Order: sequence, then C-alpha cells, then structure tokens
Amino acid sequence: MRFASWLSRTAAIAAKDARAELRTRHALNAVLLFALSSLVAVSMSLAGARPGPEILASLLWILMVFAALAGLPRSFVHEEERQTAAWLKLSATPAMVYCGKFAFNLVLLVLVQLVIVPAFLVLLRVTLVHPASFFLAIALGSLGLAAAGTLVAAIVARTRNRGSLFAALAFPLLLPLLVAGTIATRESLTPGTAPMAWGELRVLLSYAVVVFTGGLLLFEFVWND
Repeated sequence: MRFASWLSRTAAIAAKDARAELRTRHALNAVLLFALSSLVAVSMSLAGARPGPEILASLLWILMVFAALAGLPRSFVHEEERQTAAWLKLSATPAMVYCGKFAFNLVLLVLVQLVIVPAFLVLLRVTLVHPASFFLAIALGSLGLAAAGTLVAAIVARTRNRGSLFAALAFPLLLPLLVAGTIATRESLTPGTAPMAWGELRVLLSYAVVVFTGGLLLFEFVWND
C-alpha cells in the first residue's frame, strides 16, 4: 500500500473521531471541566500564597495526567457504543486505526493544553524561568500521554467498568512520564538551573517513542481479540 493512501485513510479515521467529538463534545467537556474546576479550587485554596517550583510542577502534571484519564477513553468507547468497531476492522488495518486514534487523542490533548497551561500560569501566578524547556516538556509529555492513553483505551473499550479500569491500567504506565515531566517542569521554574533539562527531556522523548512503538506492535492483538 502506498504511503499516501495509508496516510489519507489514517487521517480519515482521525477526522471521523474529530467530527463525532464536535457533535457531542463529551471528551472535551469532561477534560476541560475537570481541569478548570481543579485549577480554580487550587487557586482559591492557596489564598494568595506563592507555591514553590516543586509544588507548581507537581500540580501541573497531576492535573494533566488526570485530565487525560478523564477524556482519552472516549476514543474507542464510542466505537463500541455505536457498534462501528466491526466496520472499522473491515475498512482499515490495525496500524491505521491506532495511528488515527493516536492523532485524534494528541489533537484533543493539545487543545486542552492550550486552555489549561495559560490558566495555570495566570491563576497560580507562575513565573517561567526557562520558557523553552517548560513548553518542550509539555509537548513531549502530550505525545507520551496520547500514546499510552490510546493503547489503554483500546484494551478497556469492551469492558463494563471502563473508567475505573482505564485509570487503574494507565496510571502505572504513566508514572515514569509523570516523574520525568514534573522534574523537567520544576527545573524550568527554578532560577539558577540550566536552560534545558536535557536528561528529563530525553526521558520524555524516549518514553513517547517506546510507548508509541510498543502500542503499534501490540494493538493488532488487542484490536482483533
């Protein structure tokens, strides 16, 4: 199969999910409501206090991870709810489905970050010491979140307790990303540190590559089971 044809069919799967999300906004509304309400609650509880870089970095990444846990399961759940999974299996290869779902989840996370991150910076009065390192950590973390979330969403899509099972399976898988992202973000908020937290950024990039590749290899068994 030509790469252009493969890419167009993969993009069609992502576009189908995007149209479905625009009609219902289930995932986007769930993620934004959780993230913004959590941010406002944290901001009010601080009562004007200025947390240190360690606390700020931890808050941001916990917020990002749990926001992802609230929204990413929808990428496969709606296929089961509408009984379109069988049609998708006949019309596309597992690799196309995985990459299309990954692309949709990544776009969803980017849209959410465009709201969460500015709100985080404003409400908590965060000063960016190394902006490039900060935003690069967010970008690489989003890649890892999308890759892990896509695979776990496929695993739990046909189970009854999808929400709780998704969180139970995804959180241990996301723990290395959470730790590396928190450290990289802390360094970007701390004066006197290196402009780039290269060690942690490499961990985030490696995590995204390994999880995406592993998901691509395992997805066929999950999808056709």
